[in-house]
Amino acid sequence: MSNDVKAVLAARIDELLEERRAARERKDFARADAIRGALDGAGIEVQDKEGAPSQWVLKPGFDASKLEGFQ
Repeated sequence: MSNDVKAVLAARIDELLEERRAARERKDFARADAIRGALDGAGIEVQDKEGAPSQWVLKPGFDASKLEGFQ
């Protein structure tokens, strides 16, 4: 995976995590769960820590194509 692709992918994941944070803040837990589920389904582990922004790591079997089209 090229550095450009990695940067675009990281930006998309960060964008989704920000959207998830905002959904949780407005108590739209269905949307927050949908985002987490999409990330998990693509092979991205979301790590939540109280008082800190969510972090993420790629799991074995990561498949970026599973995020395509997720709105």
